[in-house]
Amino acid sequence: MQNNTTKKPLNQNRMTPKEKADFLIQMFEFNDYVLNETNLKTSKSFASKAITLIIEEIDNQYQVNYWEEVKQEIINL
Repeated sequence: MQNNTTKKPLNQNRMTPKEKADFLIQMFEFNDYVLNETNLKTSKSFASKAITLIIEEIDNQYQVNYWEEVKQEIINL
């Protein structure tokens, strides 16, 4: 018997690079402070460093490209 359900591509539910960049910046925000330019700069720095560590551990070029796009989105914020 054949299954009529179709499988979603593996990355269909994954965040876009822009969404992931915004998410990471929010993770590194200082919750006790209003997000000002200094805190944003610090958050962007932490997020970029985290992505650099992620990229160093990946051997799949597709994933490396994704994370490099996320890093570029962080720079653009």
